[in-house]
Amino acid sequence: MATGLIKSFPAFPSSRLTLCYISGYRSTCATSLKAHCVQNYAKQHGYGYMAWDHRPDASVQAWFDESYALLTQGEEGEDPPAMILVGASMGTWLALLLAKAQPRRIKGIIGVGGAVNVTEKWLRQDSPSPDDPTLIWPRPSRYAPEGYYMISNAMLIQSRKALWNPNDTVSCPVRLIHGADDPDAPLADAIKLAQDLSGAAADCTLHVIPDGDHRLSRPEDLAVLEKQLDNIISEIPVDKR
Repeated sequence: MATGLIKSFPAFPSSRLTLCYISGYRSTCATSLKAHCVQNYAKQHGYGYMAWDHRPDASVQAWFDESYALLTQGEEGEDPPAMILVGASMGTWLALLLAKAQPRRIKGIIGVGGAVNVTEKWLRQDSPSPDDPTLIWPRPSRYAPEGYYMISNAMLIQSRKALWNPNDTVSCPVRLIHGADDPDAPLADAIKLAQDLSGAAADCTLHVIPDGDHRLSRPEDLAVLEKQLDNIISEIPVDKR
């Protein structure tokens, strides 16, 4: 199962809105500045908050299954609060999948440095032998202490079950935030995602930070995230008290 679950209950027990932070690959919600930003925002406004870590070697399909279980556990026969999902990097991919699976509950998505279907790029473009399901290979990463992460082709292949189809859509508004200087998830990918979602009748906008990188964790980046939270919460038709 997913690890590192953090669940904060709202300051106002009657709150009908929970903010959910979904981290990216090898990121931990306890150390993420973006996660802290969302958690503090929820606390200040009296909303619920949830976040958790993914198993690092599991596929995106497994991440989705475990995330879905966390969001729905203990809710049979209940009227659960609405949710806004804030997905960072690959967490944006998961947020889209979860919103598609739970259209009545998920009321909005904010994607920060979204990296959708990135495992397929790693397999096709980076893996030394894409057709070998037993291969484990080092992929360079600026975020790894050793300078690389060991990647399993099996994980990448299993993640194909969760690939986001360009014709897929969600019923909630999607607000994408992306850095123009993102070295890990090119801005062109975010533009295409926004175009695909808009073309599939989704309410999607893209906010580009001209000098932004992939992490988007500077104070000025977090201010944009807070502003997008203000905007999307003002739009959703739920009782937020």
